[in-house]
Amino acid sequence: MVKRIDEIKWFHRVRLKDGTLTPGDAPIADKPWHYLVDEIPFKGKTVLDIGCYDGGMSFLAEHRGASRVLGLDNFEAQEGKHEGWDFLHDHFQSKAEFTWGNVYDLPAERFDIVLCYGVLYHLSDPLLAASNVFQAANEYAAFTANFFTDSRPMLLFWKSREYRKEDPSNVCSLSSGFMDLVAAQNGFERVGTCIRTRGIGKLGLHALRSTASIKKDQGGLLYKRVSRTFPEYPDCCLPRPILKLERL
Repeated sequence: MVKRIDEIKWFHRVRLKDGTLTPGDAPIADKPWHYLVDEIPFKGKTVLDIGCYDGGMSFLAEHRGASRVLGLDNFEAQEGKHEGWDFLHDHFQSKAEFTWGNVYDLPAERFDIVLCYGVLYHLSDPLLAASNVFQAANEYAAFTANFFTDSRPMLLFWKSREYRKEDPSNVCSLSSGFMDLVAAQNGFERVGTCIRTRGIGKLGLHALRSTASIKKDQGGLLYKRVSRTFPEYPDCCLPRPILKLERL
C-alpha cells in the first residue's frame, strides 16, 4: 500500500501535479540548473538513474520525454524502504522501472544517458565507480558530488563526520580535474559545469582541506561521449574489474 506524503522520508524536492513540493532536501524542482538537466537531451533517450532514492530524477527524465527510465538503488540505508519511489510512481502514473543494485554492479546494458547524482562522494573507490558510469553511457553522463574546481586530478578523503558532523557517509571530495581525467580515459569530454567551490591555486592539500567553502557546496558536471575507449588499467589494479560492456 502506498503511504501518504507526510509518512515518507523524502530526499528529493519534487513538484507534484497540484504544484506542491515534497519535503526533501535536494532541490531538483526549484534549482534544476544545479543538476544541469536543461543541458541534457532526454527526449527519446534511455536513462539509467544510479542512486535514484525516491526517484526524483527518474521521473524528471520521464517527464522530459525519455523513452525508458531505469532507477537503481540499494535501500539498506533506508531500512529497505522505497516508499518515496512507490508514491511518485503511483502519483505520476509512471512507466519508469526500478531495480536494486549499486554503481559497482550495474546492469549489463548501455543507456543513452546515465545519471549519477549524489553518489561518488559516499564511496571509497570513486575511480572504479566513475569508470563504470562512463562505460554504461552511450552519449551523456551527469554527476553531482562534493566537487571543487581544480585542474589537478585530486581526491580529498575525509574522516568519518569530518565533512559534516551529522553525516558519517561523506568519504571524499573530488576535483574537476580528477573527473575530467577519468572521463577522458573513457572517451568523454566535459560539456557542462555547475561548481561554486574553487581550488586554491598552488597551495597544498592541507590548506585546501581547511578551506571552509569546500565543506559547503556540491557541484554538477556533465560529460558527452566523443570516442569509444576504455581505461587501460589491468583488472588486478582494482578491487573489482572495471565494467566493460561490449562495444556498439
